[in-house]
Amino acid sequence: MRSIRVALGVVLTLGALSLAGCAASPDMGDLAAHLEEVDGVNAVSADVGHPGAPWNTEVVVRLFVDDPSDAEFTSVIRGAIPALADDPTTARHGATVMFIDGVPGDYANSGQELRGKVRPGMKVYDELGLDFGESMRLSPEDIARLAEGS
Repeated sequence: MRSIRVALGVVLTLGALSLAGCAASPDMGDLAAHLEEVDGVNAVSADVGHPGAPWNTEVVVRLFVDDPSDAEFTSVIRGAIPALADDPTTARHGATVMFIDGVPGDYANSGQELRGKVRPGMKVYDELGLDFGESMRLSPEDIARLAEGS
């Protein structure tokens, strides 16, 4: 009985330690600061989530822009790639990028920001070699490939 309690204690301790390490969200402040320097970007919101489990890491980047044209989307993404490639979290996990029209002050809260979401046209995705979607999903491989070309 004692060996079962010891084994259970070891398993619970190791499990708690592993989950504590995985659940910590990295600070995305440096990434946001670098992305705010990209021409055409008014402001940035970068967040890390762990959907479904602590070991699932998802980075969501909201880029606030004034010019929702395909040419500007392509320019902004190309300008953002070096920062995404240099950031250890996005280089490892990729990022979902959303474009929001205007500035954060145009919206009462982050939920309303989604009303200002604008989606690049298929031409932008094709030019960047990405899969078309509701939001722009950049895998770690996409980021590395685009960084090589920048």
